[in-house]
Amino acid sequence: MPQSQKRCTSLVNLTSDIGAVMPDKLTLGFSRISARAMTTQLNRDSEQLQPKQPTLFDRIFRDSEGNIVIAQMPNLPILLGSTAALLQFVLPSGNLQTAFSLVAFGALFTWAWQELFEGVNYFRRSLGLIGLVTLIMLGLNLTGG
Repeated sequence: MPQSQKRCTSLVNLTSDIGAVMPDKLTLGFSRISARAMTTQLNRDSEQLQPKQPTLFDRIFRDSEGNIVIAQMPNLPILLGSTAALLQFVLPSGNLQTAFSLVAFGALFTWAWQELFEGVNYFRRSLGLIGLVTLIMLGLNLTGG
């Protein structure tokens, strides 16, 4: 007799011996009640594991880590643009003022572009869009276009 048949035969003998001693305790598989209970528990567990749909507030104000982000530390383009804009208004008209005006426009345009396309949430991206539109409108107004 092959080894696998010996194992099956001994398992059947063991099962029948247990069934003879404790016939009401023998279960070969799950009963319907325990299977339903396990299915219900699995369904509850899977509902808890499914990610919740983000709300509109979450999409607008939260970053990818779940933090609410409205203001951040200023980055280099906004610092440079703000400084150049202030110096532009302080200096008398001339070549230096024009140079600072161009630096301010370029730096603030870069900041707005970065916020629009790389902002951490929709609020930051909308700030970039507003900044970009404002800069374009001011640029067209100042040049007389």
